[in-house]
This record gives sequence, C-alpha cells and structure tokens, in this order.
Amino acid sequence: ATAERLADGLARICEESGCGLLITASRRTGPENEALLRERLKGLPAEIWDGAGDNPYFAFLGLADSIIVTSDSVNMVSEACYTGKPVHVFRLPGGGGTKFDRFHESLVETGITRPFEGQLENWQYDPLDERTALAAEILGKLNESGARAGSTLSNGN
Repeated sequence: ATAERLADGLARICEESGCGLLITASRRTGPENEALLRERLKGLPAEIWDGAGDNPYFAFLGLADSIIVTSDSVNMVSEACYTGKPVHVFRLPGGGGTKFDRFHESLVETGITRPFEGQLENWQYDPLDERTALAAEILGKLNESGARAGSTLSNGN
C-alpha cells in the first residue's frame, strides 16, 4: 500500500503538471516496488534508472527542480538538502526511532523539507552545509566538556 501511494502521487504530479521524473531506487526499494513504480509510471515522462552502470543519483540531484526522497535514508535526505532545492520527504512506515524522527522533524521545523503528499510545492531555504553542521556539533561537544571545566566557546554569533 505504501509503494502504491508513492507511485500514485508521482503519477499524479506528472499528469497534472506535465513535469518529468528522474528516479533512482536503492537496494531497500526491492524489485517488487520498483516494478510497481515502472508499471504505474509507464507512458509518463519518467526515467527510472535500471541499475546498469554508475548510479546517476547525484546527476539527478543536479538536474532536479524539486526533489522527492523517501524517509528511510538520512544520507539521501541530507544530500538532497545540500542542493537548496525543495525537498519533499515521503515518510515510510516504521522509521529508525526517536533520533531518526527528530532528524526529520528538525528539517521540517527549519523549513528545509516538507512532507510529500502527492503535490509539489516550491519554497526556498539556505542549503545545508556539512561544514557548518560539523562545526556546530564540535562546538556543542566542546561546550559540553568545557561546561564541566567551567568555560564555554562561541561560534562568533
């Protein structure tokens, strides 16, 4: 039912907006779900990578006007958020627990991602920058240990 919901949503945006889709699946997608996507998107402007050759994922990110990614890969969601393009997250059942949920909630709260509910929206945000995130994480850890020692650091803001 979940794969059908995603496939129907993708087909609907093609049919209603005339946009084209570039799709790459992961190993977790599975052959049954990939076949369902191929069947539902047949005849529509959708290119689904067949797994032969190099994965065009990063090229697809570069070419996209909007990005739809499933919630099961923190890496894929993060990479999409580095583009500065609208990132729609299709939530899959289950999840990775509290830390995983907090990751997705923080991206929605900061306006970086929005849930994919069968329509594309357009918005702007400052793209994620790995260096900034890493610096904030290091600063936080240093402050945690510094607080125990009686000092704190600032990021200059």
